[in-house]
Amino acid sequence: MMDATVVTLAVVIDAVTGEPRRLYQAVPHPVTLMSRTLMWFEARLNQPHRGARWLRAAGGASMLVYIGIWVTIAALIDFGLSTQLAAVWAMVISATIGSTLLAGRSLFSHVNGVRRALMNSDLPQARSALAMIVGRDVEGLNESEVVQAATESLAENLSDGLVAPIFWYVVFGLPGLAFYKAVNTADSMIGHRTEQYLHYGWAAARLDDLLNYLPARLTALLIAIASFSKSAIFTSIECARRHPSPNAGWPEAAIAGALNVGLGGPRTYGGTVSDNAMLGNGRRTLTVSDLRSGIWIAVKVWVILLAILIAWTAVEWKFAGTGR
Repeated sequence: MMDATVVTLAVVIDAVTGEPRRLYQAVPHPVTLMSRTLMWFEARLNQPHRGARWLRAAGGASMLVYIGIWVTIAALIDFGLSTQLAAVWAMVISATIGSTLLAGRSLFSHVNGVRRALMNSDLPQARSALAMIVGRDVEGLNESEVVQAATESLAENLSDGLVAPIFWYVVFGLPGLAFYKAVNTADSMIGHRTEQYLHYGWAAARLDDLLNYLPARLTALLIAIASFSKSAIFTSIECARRHPSPNAGWPEAAIAGALNVGLGGPRTYGGTVSDNAMLGNGRRTLTVSDLRSGIWIAVKVWVILLAILIAWTAVEWKFAGTGR
């Protein structure tokens, strides 16, 4: 299990720095490097003419090697830091590296960009900001639909970008965090049910479902606690299984219940309409106030997570001080 101090420090660094643009203009972001590795394999192995069985085998094999590469790199970094540097410097550097694989600050910044545009009555800019965090078609969406899409993305990415990475970071340290982030990145790139990726990306999608199973449900619980809402719990239990994803429905249904709104329903991807089930029984017309309330709930989830980590760190330091 990971050192609590390192995880806590990583969460704080992510909240303070986010993704420094100047830094990542000079050196590639770790997720960018993961993406390039993934695409190197895909360019050579995703050959539809070979058939479904070959594609699934090739996709699965490439995932094993791809994940192995990044977990090995993380483990070597962890080992090198722990053996070559003083404990304080090892913790700081390890936490700084770990923070690059967390997306709390980035999530809040992107969703808040949608909120600011709507507050300024700039619907085109709100759609542009929304397009950076969702895969659906955004042209033609009205204000309520923009708020709905942003709220759904906020809930899903609160799990995928913050709760789940912290969960696997705590359980298996930097290698566990790298494992999760590699799988989640693969799912976002090749885990789609399209003709190009249906078979080749099957392993990535199933692995992502597995790794997000517990964190998604934990996120729903945290949303309920942060909003002091019984409806968040009941809506999750009632509606989550309606979602086409085995995991995304939990945080989305929870925030729908907390805000007393209805999420889900039809949306368009590349001109094709997907008629997703409804989540929640509340209002169908959403306003920018609902998005602001959703962001505030997400911030409180972050605060709860940080408080838990700080308490864990304090206990760890206390036991270290008593020599137990």
